[in-house]
Amino acid sequence: MKILVINPGATSTKIAVFDEEQQLYKLGLDHSAEELNQFDRVIDQADYRKAAILDAITAAGYKLADFDAVCGRGGLYRPIPSGTYAVNDKVMHDVETAPYGEHPSNLGAYLAKKLGDMVGIPAFFVDPVCVDEMTEVAHYTGFAEFRRLCQFHALNHKSIGRKAARELGKKVILKAMVNCRDGYWRAYINFFDSYVPCEPQWGDWFRSYTDFNLYLAKIAQETGCELFCVGCEMVGTDRRAEEWRALVQAVRKVYAGPVTYNCDKYQEHNVSWWDCLDVISSSGYYPIENIAAEFDRIDQVRKRFGKPFLFMECGCPCRQGSEHIPNDWTHGGALDIDVQTRWYKAFTDEVLRRDWIDGVGWWDWSARLYPIEKAMENDGYALYGKPAEQVLLDFNKKIQARG
Repeated sequence: MKILVINPGATSTKIAVFDEEQQLYKLGLDHSAEELNQFDRVIDQADYRKAAILDAITAAGYKLADFDAVCGRGGLYRPIPSGTYAVNDKVMHDVETAPYGEHPSNLGAYLAKKLGDMVGIPAFFVDPVCVDEMTEVAHYTGFAEFRRLCQFHALNHKSIGRKAARELGKKVILKAMVNCRDGYWRAYINFFDSYVPCEPQWGDWFRSYTDFNLYLAKIAQETGCELFCVGCEMVGTDRRAEEWRALVQAVRKVYAGPVTYNCDKYQEHNVSWWDCLDVISSSGYYPIENIAAEFDRIDQVRKRFGKPFLFMECGCPCRQGSEHIPNDWTHGGALDIDVQTRWYKAFTDEVLRRDWIDGVGWWDWSARLYPIEKAMENDGYALYGKPAEQVLLDFNKKIQARG
């Protein structure tokens, strides 16, 4: 599929031609302040920019009829989830009336539609700056009259995140994860197994939770994630095998990659529906004295189902006693950095002894890091700047040497 891509900015219009993922051509069309100042509104620039685009592609040896679709940068339209959208009349109206603000990026979808209509090809826009995927509570400002808007460069954020992961040689896992607003741990989400009038039903829960998974699975497919995880530590739901099987089947209709479920610690042998998944995964928050025994138990589970295995999560805080209960984030022991170091050394040593463990996710490396000089004062799970970070670096070298 050959696509013409349009990116209108404040002082330029960038265009490119792609054949599938291969870029065949790109050009930046600069617009002087003198040229743009003749227009009162952004929408008034549409014909001027369209003519410039047509002149540029003609000079490059292309005709509009050469393309299968036109895709434009998305602007300040009504709030929508991330994704790829066909340009419709509502989008065109939002550009013409600009109820959400004036910005040159508004013209991306508008120009794509105008150009596409000239030769009867579809027009799209992708991840506009009006993408809003915040939870409802995140929109609260503290004043009933004001609602927080979500506007950012969604397309850029996602693209750079994927690019950075690829350049660093990292694979991306997208995990469907729910947390209760009141702090109630998701492992306790549960309902009556038999019908009880006026009480919530399992069917209601799984319908909603499946919709949530499908939304994320489509993102995983669109962004090329290497693994999709349908849930995390949902112990109260684990026994509902048929509902989980139906959910996984629905996910496979929109996501082509491997699918897993992150069961909770000690629950690997209690999940009966591993057979419908591609990978067995769990949270490995095991006491330092029992790591080897728990690994032996897990080995029997993965042999029984004939599936690869990875630890989706594991880690230990820096508090006295936490090496014996690393899963307890509420444990109030005194600061002890060495606790975390000893636990990571014991865990990684056991992983190295077992070549059937295909991966480990470490908890955690926060998106917002504390100052490096404060590392030795942090009693949480974070690794940044602590001795356990070096333990992992040494571990990674040994894994890489092993091939």
